[in-house]
Amino acid sequence: MIRYRKELIEAIKRSEQKSIDISDFYIESNSKPYLSFDKKKELFKLFDSKVYCNPIEQVAGKCLDWNVKLQDQISSILSCDALLTFGYIEIHESKIFYTPLEEMDKWFAPNTIMKPLNEIHAWITLPSLEVIDITVIASIKHINNENFQNVPNYKHCIVCDPEDPGNTIIYKPLFVGIDFLFKTKMAV
Repeated sequence: MIRYRKELIEAIKRSEQKSIDISDFYIESNSKPYLSFDKKKELFKLFDSKVYCNPIEQVAGKCLDWNVKLQDQISSILSCDALLTFGYIEIHESKIFYTPLEEMDKWFAPNTIMKPLNEIHAWITLPSLEVIDITVIASIKHINNENFQNVPNYKHCIVCDPEDPGNTIIYKPLFVGIDFLFKTKMAV
């Protein structure tokens, strides 16, 4: 988890430099995964009852909404912190939901107008550095079904170790904490 750990630490520092309030979050060295089989079943039950009971249009592109709404419940189920993480993803070396940091710096200006929400992606990072991504399958299938042709529908989330070399999706954290939404005026 060297790459993701390093990038997450940089995202935390970058967030602090932008005066984003971040709750205490401790990266656990050599921790056991929180995403055991039983805990995944509990999470999937939560997601099925809250998220995937909706049509794809209410899930796709709504990563900010769903992660904010479910962050505390995820934390409660797993008995650990759940860090709201913002950034982009890479699939087959293509950047998706990507905005260069230089452009993102402008988002913090006082007179900035609300950004289109497709310019950034949100997911949850656990202290073990495992990732929970509730909406990515729906969002990508809604935009372009080619990346997940083998996934029969959008009612799937990604729960993974972001450093697993077999992952199709590479997570690239840039900022953390719900206050990011307020500092960039994505939330009022």
